Amino acid sequence: MTPNSYLKKLGFSDNDRVVIIHTDDIGMCHASVQAFKDLWNFGTITSGATMVPCPWFPTVAQMCRENPEIDMGVHATLNSEKEVNAQIERALAAGIDVTHVDSHLGTIMSPLFIQSYIQAAASRLLPNMLPRTDAKGIEMIGADELKIYEPVMQQLEAMGVPMLQGLLSMPLDQPNGQVETAKDLLGNLPVGITHFVLHPSIDTAELRAIAPDWDSRVANYNTFMSDELKKFIEGEDIRLIGYRRIRDAMRKG
Repeated sequence: MTPNSYLKKLGFSDNDRVVIIHTDDIGMCHASVQAFKDLWNFGTITSGATMVPCPWFPTVAQMCRENPEIDMGVHATLNSEKEVNAQIERALAAGIDVTHVDSHLGTIMSPLFIQSYIQAAASRLLPNMLPRTDAKGIEMIGADELKIYEPVMQQLEAMGVPMLQGLLSMPLDQPNGQVETAKDLLGNLPVGITHFVLHPSIDTAELRAIAPDWDSRVANYNTFMSDELKKFIEGEDIRLIGYRRIRDAMRKG
């Protein structure tokens, strides 16, 4: 495994374990927005991504305008490739200092969309969520998509595009025992940069009505709001960053 070339650009060594603790689906419902606020203030997350087409997006944009230090990207939520650019532009127009572009449910890794995904971010000097082909958790990308993905990623890494050595996620099908799950995942991060995903929401009637996995989303929230996990993270030999730091390093060349 070759060292991640972006580590030194970010001020880390080749052996550092660096993690972006990232919240997805922000704006899907009000419960997700409040969960992000709580976790950001609590200090156990470092980044998030908003679903621009969703009804609570204006509330996310207002939150970001009022708190410009928030690290918020665009969680591309799409049916066609033209939507990626439109969602980024809407987020920028709403006053969000967009830090990156990632993908809802990994749909962007489809051969139909991946080039548009990469180009939409690159044209604005924004990092994408792009795991290396040997990344821990790469199996989250389907086998057919990986065949298309692999040569593209090798070319991008040769060009110096930021790449991820890990793509890990908290479960959405098991609400019990999530503190131990988080400890296991975070305690065994690979060397390099890992995109670590959770989908937190507070417990509301709205969430229960729209999300069959509501209990796991609430468990994601409660887990990362726990003092036990916060102390664990602080005691581990891992480095926390957000996507803004990667974006700013890209823009410096």
